[in-house]
Amino acid sequence: MDKLAAMRVFVAIVDGGTLTEAARRLGKSLPSVVRSLARLEEALGLRLLERSTRQSYLTPEGRSYYETCCHVLSEIDTAEQDLAAQQGEPAGEVRITAPVEFGNRFVWPCLRDIRERSPGLVPHVTLTDVPLDLVEGGYDLAVRIGPQPDSEMRATVIGEMPTRHCAAPAFLERVGRPERPEDMAGMPAVCVDIAGRRTGQLWPYLDEDGKRRTFRCKAVLYVNEVRMARAACEAGVGLGFFYLYQVHDAIADGRLVSLFEDRRPPPQPVRLIRHAARERPKRVSAAIDALEGALRQALKGLGA
Repeated sequence: MDKLAAMRVFVAIVDGGTLTEAARRLGKSLPSVVRSLARLEEALGLRLLERSTRQSYLTPEGRSYYETCCHVLSEIDTAEQDLAAQQGEPAGEVRITAPVEFGNRFVWPCLRDIRERSPGLVPHVTLTDVPLDLVEGGYDLAVRIGPQPDSEMRATVIGEMPTRHCAAPAFLERVGRPERPEDMAGMPAVCVDIAGRRTGQLWPYLDEDGKRRTFRCKAVLYVNEVRMARAACEAGVGLGFFYLYQVHDAIADGRLVSLFEDRRPPPQPVRLIRHAARERPKRVSAAIDALEGALRQALKGLGA
């Protein structure tokens, strides 16, 4: 049995929803698809799918095996694309992950440039504020804001991102404007809690001697998505602490007021992250070159 071929058939069955649809997508006969699945299940010694007359359902073992198959097949396809790309222009899929709003605001314009310069490249972008594991997720490249990642990753600093403590004008009229950064600790706050660990409650600032300090904000609302947190701050629910790009427009048009400009903490580095142990195929090098140059200019334009 050709195990890789059987894995492709299995993935096509799951993605298509039925054996008939899988056969259509693969250009195979229905009996050959049925035989391939049966042989794969027999070789594994377990049942991957529970089948009804109209639809197939993954067993728990089948779901785990499906995820493994997707990863393995993606790695094989990528390796083949890389070998082909070495003979000519950069080509193939480039898997990129970036924070949601940062991706929409800065990465998207870069993708247009990538497509114009290297039409053979196919960007596959995942926007999420949760830091993803590049190895586990099969990503080639990530945009990260914040501390240096672990040593298994190679990082290139492409700019800096300031932060802002801010509040709506109506909130400051109602509650009063804090006189010192420390005063914010006792005021209602909106906490951006991305990974569910409540690390967003610790807000940094500089003390009178210029030393970095933190305080635990008095959260009255936890939100795992920046857009809602910003909307809550604009509505006067509480203070907020954001990266500048997340509130730049709201501050510019007066929906939010930036607090303690002279006491804000140092900006956070913005990095392009990739695997340290891997050679850079042409498709990844082309994406890095395009992103690095464009993002440096965009960050300078933001004032970073």
